[in-house]
Amino acid sequence: MPNLDLSGPRLKLARAKHHIRDLESLFDAFISNNPHRIETEVDDQGIKVIGRFDRPIPVETSAIIGDAIHNIRASLDHLVAAAVRANGQQVSRYNSFPMYEKKSDFEGGVAGKLAGCSDAFVGFVKSREPYGGGKGAKIYAISKMDNLDKHITLLPTVAVTSLKKITITNPDGSPKLTIGELHLSGDGHVNAIQAVGQGLKFEAGTKPVFSVRFRDADMNNTVEVVPYLRSMCDDAADIIENAKS
Repeated sequence: MPNLDLSGPRLKLARAKHHIRDLESLFDAFISNNPHRIETEVDDQGIKVIGRFDRPIPVETSAIIGDAIHNIRASLDHLVAAAVRANGQQVSRYNSFPMYEKKSDFEGGVAGKLAGCSDAFVGFVKSREPYGGGKGAKIYAISKMDNLDKHITLLPTVAVTSLKKITITNPDGSPKLTIGELHLSGDGHVNAIQAVGQGLKFEAGTKPVFSVRFRDADMNNTVEVVPYLRSMCDDAADIIENAKS
């Protein structure tokens, strides 16, 4: 049996990495060249620190994110096509890498998605458990994000993640608290202290550290865009490079 031709899957994954590098450059330029100010809000969770930029994040970032996710997804579909060909069979429009929300759906659909592949390849894919709740749940997230991109705009937001040399003052200008470094949650809430009160002001001695974030595949948590996409690439690469024909 011929070895798997991984040129197609690798090419798609390389394209995804190209998009991710473009995103990283775009985000760095946006933060570096865009004047901003720091504001605070008090809510039932405490203090939230917000970075206000003069210009919104470029709308084309959504398209680049979608392209990166789609190419990661396509790299695994190309892997299945390569496995079919390596087994001496013809690729059909039904062939694709199986990713399902539920284990029962995966078990019911895997045979059709991998029709024409060798038993060794089918066993390899099954061992990866690419479904919600399986050890390959992060692989299923690739499919879910790809589907989300078809229906909603995956436009990220910029959040403050840390501040240094912080002075918190009362409304009358008197100092309330001084902190060397302050780390914030993904949505900008203060984690280290509970300094609550009306009219409190934050003054940072240095520029804040920002991260560019969006909702994850379950739309429950915010995650950093570039590390999240790179993690998806790593998971897909691990499957591609270890696949058995």
